[in-house]
Amino acid sequence: MIPKSILPFARFRSLREYQPISGPVAAPRFEFEDAGGRFDCGLWQVLYEPMTVLVDHQKPNVSGQARIHIYPDTRNRSATLRVEALKPFDNQDHNLTFYKVIGADLALAPWQRWYLKRTFRHSVRKGSNFLSTYDFKVYKQLAALFSFPKPVRLVSVPNQDLAKHFPIDLCATVGQTVVLGVRNSNQAMQQLQTGAIFYLGDAAAADYTSIYTLGKFMGSEDPTETIAIGDCQVPAVISGYRKLQLQQRIGFENQTIYIAAVLEEVTLNDKKPLFHLHKIWMARHQKYVTVA
Repeated sequence: MIPKSILPFARFRSLREYQPISGPVAAPRFEFEDAGGRFDCGLWQVLYEPMTVLVDHQKPNVSGQARIHIYPDTRNRSATLRVEALKPFDNQDHNLTFYKVIGADLALAPWQRWYLKRTFRHSVRKGSNFLSTYDFKVYKQLAALFSFPKPVRLVSVPNQDLAKHFPIDLCATVGQTVVLGVRNSNQAMQQLQTGAIFYLGDAAAADYTSIYTLGKFMGSEDPTETIAIGDCQVPAVISGYRKLQLQQRIGFENQTIYIAAVLEEVTLNDKKPLFHLHKIWMARHQKYVTVA
């Protein structure tokens, strides 16, 4: 039996598990906490396996375990990540460290906790996830990392025969450096050599249907309308792009981190950006505009 308290939220059943929403959205705030105190930081998820985030914090050479508090609207906390330092990332202007996510605490009402478990069980039955370990602990980490709008990007890799395009949500842009995570099964990225040029586009919310047909989400032919970016024909589903040059890669068992330098940044139009948000947070932030 559905609790009476959830009846007003029956509309959740029509939402996607990771709901596409349209920008603009308020910038979230992140707070880093360890034995040395608490201070604001930058946070980006860059891998699913292992669940890894890149943190831009005020102190160099941070190690050990810490907590990262997430505030989607800068005031109300949605979640706290428990993290463990993996390795620092050399950057001239920022103190960056890769952290493995080892747990998550969610600021949910009782009915939301019930609904999250229900959504998890449904997700398991669908069998659509690609993670080698997929239990409720991992699912809570995913819900935490999707408790604020996560932007969708479109990667375009030039090719002599046909450019390859695919959407991602594992991406960090820090100054003139881009860090992104891609599955090892992605042959287009695996074939890139150090110094190679590729492109990172800002996915447009109005074109979400076309975006989901690209790359590993292929369900039909690529959109026929394209725009020329250098020597690459890119589907016209982006509002802007960054021209990137691959500098380094860090390999893991199932995914690889690619680190690239930004050579050029271009705005093409004023289309609103596309984000994803776990639907459990839609009741708390009803100001978000759904696009599917």
